[in-house]
Amino acid sequence: MEVIPSEQAQFLHKISFLGRYTGLIGIVNGYWTLGTGVCIGSYLAEVYWKNPTYGFLRTLDMTWVQLLLWTHLNAAYATDVFVPYVWIQLAGVGAYAISWHYHNKGDYWKGAYAHACVHGCSHLSVLLLYLSWIW
Repeated sequence: MEVIPSEQAQFLHKISFLGRYTGLIGIVNGYWTLGTGVCIGSYLAEVYWKNPTYGFLRTLDMTWVQLLLWTHLNAAYATDVFVPYVWIQLAGVGAYAISWHYHNKGDYWKGAYAHACVHGCSHLSVLLLYLSWIW
């Protein structure tokens, strides 16, 4: 059973590789574990969105995302960027809800674009954490 139509899945598959760059920026800036985790998550997302179906890979991808969310939140807690980090993450949570709303209405392109915003918010907040030494 497919999760979303193939055109939208291809779109999300194409943007999934961007996480590798976010992860590499984390590694370069001394966030070895977190950056490596983001690179692995990017790979899992890319594999999942190539052929999204309900099953083990979906569960693994979603579990990995949860692990990344909590470990990054813990790392951000002691930094000066914690508050903006949380607000950006909350915007991503809102975009996730919006993506489900459109998906359930059958408007798959709007759902895919909203889900892309989830990824964008996640990467933006993580980059804020990784580059927090700048400010």
